[in-house]
Amino acid sequence: MNNISFKGCIPVEYYAKNLKTNRYVPIVQEQNVKKCQRYVVGNLNGTIAKDKRNDVFVSLYKKIDKDYAKTPIVRAHYDKYAPIPKTIHEKTHYYTYLFTGSDTDKIKQLGKQLGKEKTDIFEATGEKDNGEIRQAQRRYRAGIKDLINRLCPRVKDEKGNNLVMRMFFTPVYNKKGELDFKFQDVMFYPQGNDFIL
Repeated sequence: MNNISFKGCIPVEYYAKNLKTNRYVPIVQEQNVKKCQRYVVGNLNGTIAKDKRNDVFVSLYKKIDKDYAKTPIVRAHYDKYAPIPKTIHEKTHYYTYLFTGSDTDKIKQLGKQLGKEKTDIFEATGEKDNGEIRQAQRRYRAGIKDLINRLCPRVKDEKGNNLVMRMFFTPVYNKKGELDFKFQDVMFYPQGNDFIL
């Protein structure tokens, strides 16, 4: 019987097919990363619109993350401070981390704590942005970083390697000319075994 730890964290990379070269390139602009992140989280939490649901992706993720298979809830963290690669050959950095199992409660608790601190500071000072609020935000980011780097076990493969999830999309434009992304495929690979597409 598999040991279910009820904890899991996995970094996620997003790639889109360049329609001119047919090569996949990293998605790095914040608004585009967040669109892809919403797709992943919406599918895994079952909150996405029916026409965007992808049961194949969800089934593949369940096979990789035992905690998610047991309790299908995820929370995501977007790291807006990750360095942006300047060339296609530069190593991409992780912008999104998914948390499953009881680690979802830890993320939620950190968010509630930040919200309470910001409310208390605003009520005391009447300011929405000041040194105290920036300190609270730094503590929140440090707490998330601690979860990612020390407290939350990573989702691993059968050999015990930490896994990374790589998502592939095709860019599509709606009638208004707004960019969106259509899911193509997903792969999981051991962290440290990076390769260029």
